[in-house]
Amino acid sequence: MSNSPKFRVKRRLQRLRRLNRIARRSGAPSDRAVYDEAVYRSARASARSPEVQQYAATLGIGLVTDVVAFIDALYRQSSGDPRQRIWEHVSALQYAATRGRRSADVLSYIRSKGGLKNCASRMARKRAKLS
Repeated sequence: MSNSPKFRVKRRLQRLRRLNRIARRSGAPSDRAVYDEAVYRSARASARSPEVQQYAATLGIGLVTDVVAFIDALYRQSSGDPRQRIWEHVSALQYAATRGRRSADVLSYIRSKGGLKNCASRMARKRAKLS
């Protein structure tokens, strides 16, 4: 049981929830960055896993198994933040994912593109074009 995909997803969510709690309590940008990077890293690992379908089913995202969908699901299920903050962070991380950024440089990439709000608005424009 301890090695099943469902167990691994639940363990990841527990770790992410703990990091989110630390970030919310401290209010420090560095703690928020640690949480964001952990979500991004977990989303990339989930999307690349041979058990991607089981991970997606456990998170309730259905057949969509790309990094963008995993970022959204992991962030929303592990965060206790207000909706606006979730939207900004999820959108910025999704923008970096659509640009193929590695986990190690995701935060510096977001900073180089003008920060969270700028990347979030870029992702919103990108979604609008796809609609």
